[in-house]
Amino acid sequence: MELLLIDLPLRINFVAPLNLAILKSIADEIGIESKCIDFSIQYNKKFEKVLMFCLDENVLKKSNAFGEVSKVIFSSNFIKNSPLIDELSIKIADEINEYEPKVVGITTRASNIYLAINISKYLKSKVILGGPGVFFSYKYLENYDEIDHIFVGESELTFKKYIKKIIEGKDIPKVIIPDKQFNLRFSPIPNYDDFNLGNYSYIGIETQRGCINSCKYCSSRFYPFPCFKVKPIETIEREIKALLKYGNKFFLCDNISNPTKRRIVELCKVFSKYDIKFQCELAPDIDEEVAFWLKKAGVIKVTLGVESLSNKCLRLMGRRYLCESILKSLKALKKYNIPVHCMFIFGFPNESLSSTILTIIRLLRYSDLMDTVALGSYMLTYNSYVHKHPDEFGIKILEEGECEAVFNCLPYEQPLKDKLRNKIRKFLVYLIRNYFDVVGKVGYWKVLMSEDRI
Repeated sequence: MELLLIDLPLRINFVAPLNLAILKSIADEIGIESKCIDFSIQYNKKFEKVLMFCLDENVLKKSNAFGEVSKVIFSSNFIKNSPLIDELSIKIADEINEYEPKVVGITTRASNIYLAINISKYLKSKVILGGPGVFFSYKYLENYDEIDHIFVGESELTFKKYIKKIIEGKDIPKVIIPDKQFNLRFSPIPNYDDFNLGNYSYIGIETQRGCINSCKYCSSRFYPFPCFKVKPIETIEREIKALLKYGNKFFLCDNISNPTKRRIVELCKVFSKYDIKFQCELAPDIDEEVAFWLKKAGVIKVTLGVESLSNKCLRLMGRRYLCESILKSLKALKKYNIPVHCMFIFGFPNESLSSTILTIIRLLRYSDLMDTVALGSYMLTYNSYVHKHPDEFGIKILEEGECEAVFNCLPYEQPLKDKLRNKIRKFLVYLIRNYFDVVGKVGYWKVLMSEDRI
């Protein structure tokens, strides 16, 4: 076997791995023998047990407004130097070595970077890391001798250029970053042949990359690929036709699929020509015409990044979409009976308590327009505007290094006024979370977990 492309736990198995399917297609195109394996199917629950054993809730709590950080992040910090990871790493490495690959390409995310490195110690092949886990951490990860190469950012051009050279053992840079943009017009059709698609709810497809927004809490505008570009409609239609052999349920793996009204209507007109169902994440900028086309095109559910229902807080966050636009979107979606999941962030630096109370009041008032909600607390993300301008928000960054870059979050010290506000805010959000649980509007990710897709 020349090339083995793998995904690792911990991964929510909601959408089939689009990134591996794209690389598989490129490998086929240039005549490289390859195979894709998603080890999360088999090992998610085992890895989760290891993570929970390593859980130390005193670490990284300061990266979150409420002192609530993902258990995955808590425990991954200790996985790095834990002997508990060896048993699982050896099992996965043994399975990989059975294929006798010359090169193993591992897609990574924050939860499994250190698992990937540990597995690499036991592999007999060259190892490539890629995926979202290396976006901000590659400068640290290049110091690990277990890793031969790191592909940063979009890799259609770099993978095609270098993979044969890596297989042949030629001398190339350890860290590989694109030196020019990839034109999405030439996107390869994802090849999902190696996956048992019965393990997933959706087939992944991409319509754009990057983000048109500049929200101050988010780092997506600073990923190592262009800020925003769209895939031509004709290319998308070509992909849909080819992917229908795998099924008719698609997930749009975009940051937001409606950068403009014209764009989302064009997409829907293409989707409506085929008997497909899809789910997507949208900006809360939807009128009745867009909702009509979403319904006609076969949308199953949409996710909206609402964040707050206070214009004062939304402006503080750098959001383009104010409360009037959000409510218009919710009402338009409700008119066409399109299920909607809404995400909220509480505890953004300098957020007033009155903004929180206003959001909660409006949440209750308009709860009939929302099918599920996720009520999260603010986390300081690596390379975000707040990270780059902490003084503007009155916070002090406590630590900044490898783990912070890997996990895309940083510990910070809040001023006393925010600490006091967040104690009250945390209690209010706790009450409203419980209320939405009682009325059956559980969080989106909780629904996914209940479907045993983890």
